[in-house]
Amino acid sequence: MNAENAEQSGLKPSLGLFDATAISVGAIIGAGIFIVTGIAAGLAGSALIVSMLIAAVIALLTALSFAELTAWQPREGSIYEYTYQLISPFAGFLTGWMWILSNTFAGAAVSLGFAYYLTAISPTLPPNVIAAFLCITFTVLNFLGIRQSALINNILVTAKLLILTLFVIVGVGHIN
Repeated sequence: MNAENAEQSGLKPSLGLFDATAISVGAIIGAGIFIVTGIAAGLAGSALIVSMLIAAVIALLTALSFAELTAWQPREGSIYEYTYQLISPFAGFLTGWMWILSNTFAGAAVSLGFAYYLTAISPTLPPNVIAAFLCITFTVLNFLGIRQSALINNILVTAKLLILTLFVIVGVGHIN
């Protein structure tokens, strides 16, 4: 968003290019990649690579659509605002609530998946308590502000990319 668009919309740019890119990468390469990939590989075998490439193309098209919408209407509200503008206020209302609910359930599912990974390391840990703690921690972090959230996100996304890179480097030698 350039300064002119920010002035028109009342938004103050508070994230840099790296922050915005990390948010996008974190959203596209979600934590589910660590939770679901092993299960999917066991079921799909080598077809997993093809399905991931198809999913990547779909994610790219979604990201490009959001980029176009943001360039068209640089306003607060994201999916709610675009649906409100393009279809109707009621459709915007429904879309906004579906977005909130889907992200709430996705966050809870990822937290629970991560908690089960931790219980594999230490079986005495209660997965539901860990998942609830993670959900509360990230909710509080979001309430602290965009700068704090962006900083933690940058750290987590960098760690995620390093882990995935290491996984690929080590895994290439074991391709069957």
